[in-house]
Amino acid sequence: MSEITAKLTKLGFKEYEAKVYTALVGLGEGTAKQIHNASGVPRPRVYDILEGLVKDGFVEVRQGAPMCYKALEPCLVVSRLKSDMVAAAEDAIKDLQKLSVDTNERASPIWLVRGERSIRSKFEHLVARADKELLMVWYDTRLLKEEAEKVSEAASKKTVVCLFAGRPGDLANRLGAADVRAVSEVDFMKMLLDDRGFKGKVKVHDADHKLECLIVADGQESIIIYDVDTERMAITIRLPLITFIQRAFIEKIMIDAKRAV
Repeated sequence: MSEITAKLTKLGFKEYEAKVYTALVGLGEGTAKQIHNASGVPRPRVYDILEGLVKDGFVEVRQGAPMCYKALEPCLVVSRLKSDMVAAAEDAIKDLQKLSVDTNERASPIWLVRGERSIRSKFEHLVARADKELLMVWYDTRLLKEEAEKVSEAASKKTVVCLFAGRPGDLANRLGAADVRAVSEVDFMKMLLDDRGFKGKVKVHDADHKLECLIVADGQESIIIYDVDTERMAITIRLPLITFIQRAFIEKIMIDAKRAV
């Protein structure tokens, strides 16, 4: 029963509500005393909890001496709890957006992002937010392999250029209308990727740094994803001077790059 109670609390019930409702489902119907014995909820609290559950429509009551209670069908209760949770989540998003959460980000345009989920979320947000253009340089394609469908969808609506330090292989066919190019043969890139170590590891303050990708959206925003030893990190940038230089760097590569498909 404790496992069921835990699941109901995740859906929005309070602990005692979950215990009382679960006990009542097991009993079929019962008095406050029977529910107290089955749930372990203190008897004085059982009356309060039952009154609240009846008011919310999760429990039915039959008048008598003593009164008898019956739980509403679990599928209906769980469906209502789920709907209430989704509605609350959507309202929370709207309320937070009204607070102009991006204000702090505009004041500090360079952010360090850590954690796989946060990095993936930032990447997906950048891809979706770009209005006209996404320029991408991929040194390591692990994220792109997982997000190829989203990149392909973006390429159907805006200009998407994917530059690979090496051959993209079958991955190129998964990127839809994206302009896919290989850059490993270009002397300019060989200097950057091989001799300077961008393709391999760079030792900085006793830590190995390895670049995964650089993405510039509309020439105004960028994300750099990289490894520091075994930890994956990302830097998001909304600083016009830096994003302008990054875009110019990618354009220089594009001039000499060979189309892969």
